[in-house]
Amino acid sequence: MTNIVNATNTVNDEKRFHVSVSSYKQCQTALKHTGISRIYVSSDLLLNAKPEFLEELTDSKSEIWIKTSEILRAKDYSKLEKIIEFSKDFARGMLISNLETYSFLKYHNYDGQIALNYHVYVWNQEALKFWEDKVQSFLMPVECNIHEWKQLQSEKAEYLCYGKIPMMVTANCVRKTKGACRNAGVSFEDSITDRYQTDFAVQTNCNYCYNVIYNSVPNSMHQNLEQIMKLKGKGIRLDFTTENECEMNGILNAYAEYIQKGQADFSFIKDGKECFLEVKGVTLENDGICAFPDAPTQRGVKHLKELIAASKEGFETYVFFVIQMKGVHLLRPNDATHAQFGDALRDAFDPKLRS
Repeated sequence: MTNIVNATNTVNDEKRFHVSVSSYKQCQTALKHTGISRIYVSSDLLLNAKPEFLEELTDSKSEIWIKTSEILRAKDYSKLEKIIEFSKDFARGMLISNLETYSFLKYHNYDGQIALNYHVYVWNQEALKFWEDKVQSFLMPVECNIHEWKQLQSEKAEYLCYGKIPMMVTANCVRKTKGACRNAGVSFEDSITDRYQTDFAVQTNCNYCYNVIYNSVPNSMHQNLEQIMKLKGKGIRLDFTTENECEMNGILNAYAEYIQKGQADFSFIKDGKECFLEVKGVTLENDGICAFPDAPTQRGVKHLKELIAASKEGFETYVFFVIQMKGVHLLRPNDATHAQFGDALRDAFDPKLRS
């Protein structure tokens, strides 16, 4: 295992590492990680970009792609023309989210490459055949499970492994509903709360006049990464929306380790001693009680047994359960779903595994 503190963020050449960013700070963070092969930069960042920022993108060793708006209206054509002009010296291509943008680019003889976001669905083999000679890559439908991804796998596929999933794209302005339109560019200042007191982040885009309402917790496919790495495709993708620099760095470092090692373990040095850490994302909650796993995980059992063995050899070992929900007061093994994992977790306490 690699010392995570000093690890270089390199990637497996067989599966490239792509990220999507929504803010300038996120873009700065991505540019510092040398293992990222492709960065999707929000087109909103280019509308009033400073020359210094454009120079950073031009000098980037990662491929720079422009992530265009979720909605394109005729009155906004001039903005897209401006973005194409700004980015022609550094952008490899455009990531598009609707057919209007595709038509606009083809009509204006855009000579860069085109990638499809998950809004332009490639549901089945017929859709794949339609787009195959028209785009450089496409994102696998986020509604599909890993088994359906296997059936649809393609050399042009990207696999979304982390990110908050949009629940709705709407022209009804949440900010205007809550008060008044301030025409304040793009921000995540607003949120909505459901009857269970769960907060949902809202991206207010005043540049193109629409809102995106995101799920309350990010989706993470790290439990299936070993299988995903074996599929055909352009690479895996991480989408960043509301994450701050610290959160983004932690996620990037963790996935860099996953890709390097083919497993979810990583290590660090504490008081001169090597320690092994396993991270588990918790998504199942009921009345303030969380349970893990939410589905059978032989891989999770394997990792626990490896950590138990490492602990017996004198290494310090940990399991870190990440709970991204409010009001949780208890976490317990989900024996009803996978008793073997529960048994392994309880066994882990004997060799002093920290959880």
